[in-house]
Amino acid sequence: MKSMELKIPTLADNYVMSITSMPQNVDDNKIGLSDSCYTEDLSQFFLDDNFDEQNLWPKDKYETLLSLAMKVKLDEVRGLIERALEEAEKLSQRYQAESKSYREKYRKVRQESRDKIVFQNFKVEDIVLFFPCNQLKKTQTAFKTYAAFNYNCPYYYLSDTGTIKNKNYIIGRITKISEHEAVCYPCS
Repeated sequence: MKSMELKIPTLADNYVMSITSMPQNVDDNKIGLSDSCYTEDLSQFFLDDNFDEQNLWPKDKYETLLSLAMKVKLDEVRGLIERALEEAEKLSQRYQAESKSYREKYRKVRQESRDKIVFQNFKVEDIVLFFPCNQLKKTQTAFKTYAAFNYNCPYYYLSDTGTIKNKNYIIGRITKISEHEAVCYPCS
């Protein structure tokens, strides 16, 4: 697990205090107050709201915490937080603008594709061209079978609803695709 860290500028030059870990001294010659600021001490200090004598820090650690708190440059910390919020807001606005443009592009492409006849990879809502695939004698009253005009696809046929008669072609939108097994009848 990666821990996050907030570095807070202090009044001492070239010294940065970290909130999630012990303060780190930027200049190796300076001595930091790292031995008195532990995460366990903070969690024990704020363990519950009833501060009785057993939960209080020793006086030297409490004074060290107060002295560290007094060294924080509050204006710079406020500036850091404001800059982080501004950057997050700008990033959010940029992503929202990109999202809006992608949605618009998708809508435009989808609208354009809705109005085109599809010849392969049929899906629901596609427009498809159907041709009759068998020749019946004029005396026969049976319905024609219409096959989808396709390129390099398996065979697709228009379902027989009984309402389509003697048309040379049909252009229609696919509402449902279902798979059926073909039955071969002997020729007579």
